[in-house]
Amino acid sequence: MEDHPYEMSAALPTCSRCTATLVAGSTACPACGFDREAEENAVRDLNPMKRHFDAHPPLRTRLGWFVAYSAGLAVLGTVTGLTTNTSWVALVSLLTPIMILAAFIFGTVPCVDLQRDYRGKVTLSKTWHCCFFPWSTIKIPLREFETVGVREEIEHDAIDWIALIWLFSLCLLPGMVWWFLVFNEPIHQVALTKDRGIAAVILYRGRNRALAHEMAAMVSEVCVYPLRTAY
Repeated sequence: MEDHPYEMSAALPTCSRCTATLVAGSTACPACGFDREAEENAVRDLNPMKRHFDAHPPLRTRLGWFVAYSAGLAVLGTVTGLTTNTSWVALVSLLTPIMILAAFIFGTVPCVDLQRDYRGKVTLSKTWHCCFFPWSTIKIPLREFETVGVREEIEHDAIDWIALIWLFSLCLLPGMVWWFLVFNEPIHQVALTKDRGIAAVILYRGRNRALAHEMAAMVSEVCVYPLRTAY
């Protein structure tokens, strides 16, 4: 009887980040590009750090705009009430929905927090603010993603269209200014990707190119993700 009647082939190694099968003799993943050997030999900076990526424009600036807009609206409503003998109840009923819409447009933005403690543990979270108030915070499971990507596009989200319609409804001039100076500007998006480049979690979406590339580079460095400039 043979001592070894069957020969069992060794199982091929898998990527520790995306679990794809590695090519025999290679340490680099063909799916996500993660290099296990390079990661093991790399000297990483494990100093504690904390970085807050605010919206652009920042939430404080947006709040100032909202306060100025609300004050102007209140003055206009007061003058209208005194000159036309319109009841205050009618004015308040008319202005309140407009101010709520303004608070939604100015104050509904996400913020991202990236943190590394003294043990090297990294946490990445995204907090949504609705009408300037913190609404929900999502702690992002880093192991579920393969890369971080940054790209430029021209597609607009719902808030862009709401702002455009709102400004055109106030007067033609604000709508035209928004259309030419803001609405037609390219949008920069930073996202965590998986399944070979599919955006899974959007970290930033806005018109500040410098902020987008800074966020992508820092997330790539701290979370040890390959950086994709297009996905």
